[in-house]
Parts: sequence; structure tokens; C-alpha cells
Amino acid sequence: FPVTIGCSHDGESFDGGTIENGCIVCPRHMAKFEMKSGRAICMPAVEDIRTFAVKVEGEEIIVVIEE
Repeated sequence: FPVTIGCSHDGESFDGGTIENGCIVCPRHMAKFEMKSGRAICMPAVEDIRTFAVKVEGEEIIVVIEE
């Protein structure tokens, strides 16, 4: 599953947000983003967010960051 940094609307952390139908919802203004692609789904966000590939190996979480 992908990991994101924060909302493109105002930089709010997704900490405390919810996941609904494959989208992460910003807890501050309820902007939604597709978790796999980072595509902004609803206002107030209009800019997509960057996502990263993540995999779990045993007790380790590995984040793949490509330039």
C-alpha cells in the first residue's frame, strides 16, 4: 500500500484522517485522495499528492523512494 506525506491543500498531516473506499481523507478540510495514485478526488484539494510504494517484510516496513 502507498504512504503519503500530507495534504496538498494546506500541508496538513493525514494523522487522524480516515480511509474510505481506497481514499485517504484529510482530517482538517475533508479533502480526499486516491491512495494508490495520489490523485486529488475532491475539494478543497486540486493538486495530487506523491505516493510511495511500501512493503512489509517480517517486522520491517520498507518504503521505496524513487527519484
